[in-house]
Formats: sequence, structure tokens, C-alpha cells
Amino acid sequence: MNKLEVPYSNLNLFQTCFTHKSYCNENFDFPYDNERLEILGDSVLSLITVDFIFNTYPDFPEGKIAKIKSHVVSETILAEIASYLGLSNCLIMGKGEIETGGAFKSGNLANLMEAFLGAFYLDSGLEVVRIWFTQYIEKYVIDTRKSVGQRDTKTRLQEFSQKKYKSLPEYILISETGPDHDKIFTVSVKIANFKAIGMGKSKRIAEKDAALKLWNIFNPDKNRNGN
Repeated sequence: MNKLEVPYSNLNLFQTCFTHKSYCNENFDFPYDNERLEILGDSVLSLITVDFIFNTYPDFPEGKIAKIKSHVVSETILAEIASYLGLSNCLIMGKGEIETGGAFKSGNLANLMEAFLGAFYLDSGLEVVRIWFTQYIEKYVIDTRKSVGQRDTKTRLQEFSQKKYKSLPEYILISETGPDHDKIFTVSVKIANFKAIGMGKSKRIAEKDAALKLWNIFNPDKNRNGN
């Protein structure tokens, strides 16, 4: 806890926030997992994020605030922040979850981040949590602000395909390789006789990679930096 520079008084709260339900399922003498704190932390996270966007960008309309917030509080971003903070090193899991790489699963990390915020809020209050956590979301808010309003590559490719070929792009999962905690997905996308293959650590990322590659086939001279 001291490494996180987080003030605390109730260690039981934080022990609970680090306890995955799999541990409780295997240890009946410890009945409290972090799921209740996760729900609370989700609301704390949303409020802190919207508050920061609202006050940093007073000219942003409701829709733009909502889009940025949606991205910043996503599983991917929360897991990245939790990993950066080293929260997974403290995650208490059952043997089965440990063996399947539970400490590296983005869902577990994102849930842990929310549970941690819930415990922190109960222990120190909203203002302390807001000041501490804003430093970690600021970068993501700024980065997302730059891209909000731009259509992602999958959307552009779909609109192009509908207009030119009167059909939708066809995405096919080719393979999943690697252990559960470190899978690599390979996906193909096809429009008419044109095809591209993408890879990524999730099916969604692989589809985006494939869409960008196919988009660049149709638009070789345009900006290749897709979202």
C-alpha cells in the first residue's frame, strides 16, 4: 500500500478488494470477495472521470464527454492502469484461477482496479481518491480527446463496402494460439475479392488490425494510422 502512496486506515477493506471470488470458493472461512467493492468503485470511477473531463474541457458537449468517458473507463484502460500500479501482485486468487493466469486477465485486472477505488473511497473519501486517481487517467483522457469524432477503421471500411459493393465486410476467426492468459487471435476480413489478415491479443484487436490492412489496400495513399 505504501508503494502506491495511498493513505489508509482500514486494512480489512483493502484485503477484501484484493480477494478474487475464486479464493472464497476454495476457502469457505473467508466469505468476502471484491465484487461488492467493484460495483461501488465503478461509480466512483465514472464520477471522477466525468468530473475531470467536464472541468478540463468546458466547451465539450454531452456526447463528446460520454465518448471519452466510455473509452477511459473501458476494461483495456483499467487493466493497463492496474498493471502499471502493480495491483495484480496483491491479487488473492484460488489455485484454479492462478493456474489459468488469472493475474494477467484483463477482466480480473479491470475489476480489481474498480474494487480498489471502492475500498479507497470508503476509507479516505471521494476528494482524496479523486486527487490520487486523476493523475493516472489524465493521459488517457487527453489521448482519447484527440481521436473522438474520428470514425474508426472498421466503421470506415464498412461504409466503403456498403457504398461500393453493396455488402458488409466478412470477418472470420482463423485461429487462437497460446495459453489462456496470453492468447494471439488471427482474423481475416474480406470484401469482394480483396482480403487481409490481422492479429492481436483479442478478437476485437485482430479485427481492427485486419480492417486497417484492408482499408490501406483500398486507400494506399491515405493516412495509415487507423484507430
